[in-house]
This record gives sequence, structure tokens and C-alpha cells, in this order.
Amino acid sequence: MSWALILIAAWLTAFAVVGLFVWALARSAAIGDRDQLEQLDFARALEADKSALDRRLDREDRRAITRPWTESMSGRRAEDALRQDLADAEHALEDAEIEARQSG
Repeated sequence: MSWALILIAAWLTAFAVVGLFVWALARSAAIGDRDQLEQLDFARALEADKSALDRRLDREDRRAITRPWTESMSGRRAEDALRQDLADAEHALEDAEIEARQSG
């Protein structure tokens, strides 16, 4: 009778150890999958931001050449006109600084 109890206890212990091992492997795999998915999502978002920025810069350049009248129009492209005004002001400031250095 005591051998039967020892065998049952050993079987339950082995079952618990194997179960914990399987649970730990599954948990670590889930954590790894989640980390990998977050890295892929971050890489996709970064790539989308870069491509959106590239597209926006390309469109701004094309629009300034082919349709100069759209710079001063209100609407969703008003930000582009402000950026162009800011760039013009920065260039004028740089030119003034160069002239001041040369004359002074």
C-alpha cells in the first residue's frame, strides 16, 4: 500500500514539474512574440513616418513649381506657405549676418 502511495505521489510530482516547465516555456514564448510584434510595429510606424515625410516634401516642391498660386491659399496647405515664409526669413537673416560680418 505504501508503495502505491509513493508511486502516486511521484507521478503527481513529475506531472507538476513537467506542467510548470511547459507553462514557463509557453510564457516566455508569449513574451518573446509580444516583444517581436512591438518591434515590428515600431519599425512599420517609423517607416510610415519617413515615407509620409518624403511624400510631403516631394509634393511641396512640385506644388511650388507648377502651382505657385496655391501657396497663399487657405486650407490644408496653409502650413506649407508658413514653412516657406519661415525658410525665406531664415535665408534673409543668414544673408544679413554675412553682410554684417563682411562690413564690420
